[in-house]
Amino acid sequence: MTGSTPCLIVLLSTVPPPQGFISPMTWGVEASAKERFAAAGVPAEKISFARDTFTFIYPTSPATLREAFRTFHGPTMNAFEAAEKIAKAGELQNELQALQQSGPSGGLIEDVNSRQPSCA
Repeated sequence: MTGSTPCLIVLLSTVPPPQGFISPMTWGVEASAKERFAAAGVPAEKISFARDTFTFIYPTSPATLREAFRTFHGPTMNAFEAAEKIAKAGELQNELQALQQSGPSGGLIEDVNSRQPSCA
């Protein structure tokens, strides 16, 4: 994975998730996805994966993008809510800004590699 979006996900994962939460970070991990599909009754031979790369282009300033994620993106909102409870929201904001600035084009264009699980 390239760019700061995957780093953002890793950064936000340092804030404890709610109990019982299944991390989206495991959705593309074949063993984990197969386990969850099997638990739902899907036979292993019906589960397949396709690799793909998505290019996200954000037509806004880096600061506006960070604020939009903080205001509207559930995982980012949750991370800031948790960080505020332990007086670390400023630290999280600074780390997020540094990660975004370290990415290509200041984090406004991101290539994200992913695996898309499906069952037929």
